[in-house]
Amino acid sequence: MIRREASPKTVAPRRFWCRDCGNMAVDSCMDGHTVTAASAALRSALLPAAKRVALQAEVLKDIQKLPEGRAVRAMQVLLGPAASCTLAFQDKHRKWQTDLELAAASEAGAQVDLRRYYLYALLSNTGVDSDTPQFDQLAVDEVVDALGEDVDLARMTNAQIETLAASSKLKEVRRLKGVRGSMPCCLQLLQGVAPHLEELQLHYVDRLQLQVVLTMPRLVRLELWNCSEDLWRYPFSLAPEEEQEAMTDKQKQQRDVQQQLQQLKSQLEKQWSSAQVSQVQALEQTLQKELQQQELAERLQQRVQWLRIGHLPYGFTMSYIYSQRSTLEELWLLAGTGGPIDNWPYTSGPKGGLDVLHKLRVIKRVVFLRQGVVHKKSCDEYCKVNQTNNVCSSPPEQCCHSWSYVNNKGVKGDNKYQCEYCTPGVLVPPF
Repeated sequence: MIRREASPKTVAPRRFWCRDCGNMAVDSCMDGHTVTAASAALRSALLPAAKRVALQAEVLKDIQKLPEGRAVRAMQVLLGPAASCTLAFQDKHRKWQTDLELAAASEAGAQVDLRRYYLYALLSNTGVDSDTPQFDQLAVDEVVDALGEDVDLARMTNAQIETLAASSKLKEVRRLKGVRGSMPCCLQLLQGVAPHLEELQLHYVDRLQLQVVLTMPRLVRLELWNCSEDLWRYPFSLAPEEEQEAMTDKQKQQRDVQQQLQQLKSQLEKQWSSAQVSQVQALEQTLQKELQQQELAERLQQRVQWLRIGHLPYGFTMSYIYSQRSTLEELWLLAGTGGPIDNWPYTSGPKGGLDVLHKLRVIKRVVFLRQGVVHKKSCDEYCKVNQTNNVCSSPPEQCCHSWSYVNNKGVKGDNKYQCEYCTPGVLVPPF
């Protein structure tokens, strides 16, 4: 039997993790304890929760490349007591920081451990793709030349945004994200891209900006989140009169012709000759064909198919969703559970927002983002998994977690409703 004597010069393996002790390994851990590299231990600890925190395989691989010192600190955060930290970000154009509580209390006082979520944010390396233009290294006039069809205003300075708004190359933009209503030239920018824009992400929209958005004919993907005070103080909805104002000249002409035919029928119904009857029937058939062609053209024309909306007045929110009922396929809606409608969006009426599903003709998926509950039980107590069919046992209109409704012919019954708490990973990050 070979026995290895401990050397008096042995140094504690400070960069290794002892799984038995749950802390950094020391000399005594080398005798009988399971000792691994800190990065390997961190990856093993995060792997079971990969679905819930939406960690991708590439991120787990990157964790193995972390310096051992950072991996040790990460393990201490992951396994240690609840704490708080400050998350900061700074570059040449932006600087911000926020305090993060690593544990939050629910209504019943039970601790909800959020450390895994924040740990993922702390360990992620934020960078810029090599093929993405470095706007901070370009002159203001060169920014426009570096842009393509996909533009993110969050990465641009105010001077660059103003240059873009006045540029003729704005016509090439098809996808515009990171837009905030308080940005300089925001209204001018929206007016410039309105005829051809296909995807838009707009936060803190005001009334004038919203009116421009409503006139974008090729928009298929839209995110509206938060609005200015004037929209809350003087809310409006898409009334029939406003819908008529949005009609094209051809639609107005067809409507007028149809009204004239109806008036002609009512006035001369008993006095028509056979020739007049034939003439009216021919006009009706021609008009009917034009209406069918117009309806087909509207279906083929790009309309909003994906919508994420929240923190806008109830009347406008519901009327806008209804106006897109013929084309909307996926809806992300901020809506609370139950309660009086005057506390929207933290409450959304007795049906919890479910009534919107019956208004959408081609909808495939609806995601309700919950930020308010009316029941007294904590979310974890009220919303539990039914072990027999892996379905959330809470009624959808009372489910206090974000959940998804899937309108699929192959999905039946309660399986259409997927709760994020009961089915981790069911929600995909939007936009």
